[in-house]
Amino acid sequence: MSNVVLLFANERHDGVLDPNLRLDDAVIHVMSCSATLEGRLHDLSRHLDAVDQVIDHLGDVSLQQSLRGRALAGRQALVRARQELRDELRNLPSLRRRAADRMVSNRSGR
Repeated sequence: MSNVVLLFANERHDGVLDPNLRLDDAVIHVMSCSATLEGRLHDLSRHLDAVDQVIDHLGDVSLQQSLRGRALAGRQALVRARQELRDELRNLPSLRRRAADRMVSNRSGR
């Protein structure tokens, strides 16, 4: 995620002179995308619930166990990804401050 913020911080926008505004745009963009992603992950979770119901109706017990194991692994990966996203979003304010500090120090020639 910090790569996205740095990309926006270094990107040149016509008519936007203040690097802090570009960085603010990057933070807003990342947060907006994460909200969209969170909604999509919720939808995916509902679809996985439907898959679980289909697995329950399969006649082959070994196939059921295999599919349940894969579904569980997928859900666990989904939960980990959601948590990582939330953790990264909590880091955005500190990333913004560090980037702003770097910009100030670059301007002052340090």
